[in-house]
Amino acid sequence: MKRSLRFFIETLGMKLVEQAGEGWAVIDAGGGFRIALHAARADGPQPGQIGGMSIGLEVKGNFDETIGIYENRGMVFRVVKNPRVMMAFFADPDGNPFYMSKAVRA
Repeated sequence: MKRSLRFFIETLGMKLVEQAGEGWAVIDAGGGFRIALHAARADGPQPGQIGGMSIGLEVKGNFDETIGIYENRGMVFRVVKNPRVMMAFFADPDGNPFYMSKAVRA
């Protein structure tokens, strides 16, 4: 949980809103959107297990500049660009999948 908090706050630049002990926290992702982080439970998915879903974050500004900012903070991306969308796939410190995307406007 500590690694995840550092990742969202220090690497992605989000803000901690609330935290209860070591197992629960709420992060402000901006634009009125919040992310709740919960520590893994014995009866649930464990860190790094890839499920049927990943979380996407929409890039509002320049895609390449945004990805460059996070690469300078140590993040590693697999970037895919096609005529409709640009996507940068990455994982948090526990191996959970995420992506950043920006629609290409014609």
